[in-house]
Amino acid sequence: MGVISYSPLSGGWLSGRYRSDRQAAGPTSAVRQRLSDRFDLSMPANQRKLEAVDRLTSIAEQADISLVEMAIEFVLRHPAITASIIGQRTMGHLESYHPMDVLRTAVSIIGASDLTFEDTSVAANLNRSLNLMTKLPTIVAFDQRRRHDKDAIEPDPNLGFAANFLYTCFGSVPEPDMVSAFEDSLIFYAEHGFNASTFTGRVVTSTMPGLYTAVTAAIGALQDPLHGGANEAVMYMLREIEEPAKAAQ
Repeated sequence: MGVISYSPLSGGWLSGRYRSDRQAAGPTSAVRQRLSDRFDLSMPANQRKLEAVDRLTSIAEQADISLVEMAIEFVLRHPAITASIIGQRTMGHLESYHPMDVLRTAVSIIGASDLTFEDTSVAANLNRSLNLMTKLPTIVAFDQRRRHDKDAIEPDPNLGFAANFLYTCFGSVPEPDMVSAFEDSLIFYAEHGFNASTFTGRVVTSTMPGLYTAVTAAIGALQDPLHGGANEAVMYMLREIEEPAKAAQ
């Protein structure tokens, strides 16, 4: 038996919208307007909620995470809970989420939108692979730009795969040598076919759940600190060193 939690942000109370130290705007949705008493900060019951939110916010700040992230992670990591629905509703709720979380969730959404899921033929799976190959770079680029308060850039059909990704990330096409180097990197990763994440994808695929499920699982393995997450840790280390003269320290 599985347990699915409903509204892990408690109808918005754990979104950071309502705090005792600032005046919150009135209910914005039609549902909240009909249930305005639930968000009337003058009511004693809601005052107690504000006190609880303040305490939880303090705990989240000590852990250097957002209140939204703490609320969602608490639900997802609870051993009795299988899944959660009706959580984040705005882009702001996603600000603190890791890019790999966004990528993994995007694959799940793309899979859930596939109306041909019953077709398990080679041709159908090839189309799904191409579907992911075309959509995921754009999603990654959009997520990267929104984290820097920049607008999304439409892909250019006249550019190749690598050049298009760099263009949608940074707004311009780099020099040919840089594009070529990035293409080489993609090829090397593609040929590295039996690492932890691809092994995870193979294992999941062997149970025949479908391509999207296998890719989602593989992304989860890639995010781990002993796999793709190790590359991320190296980048943090290089940023901390800053220059060659500090490397010996």
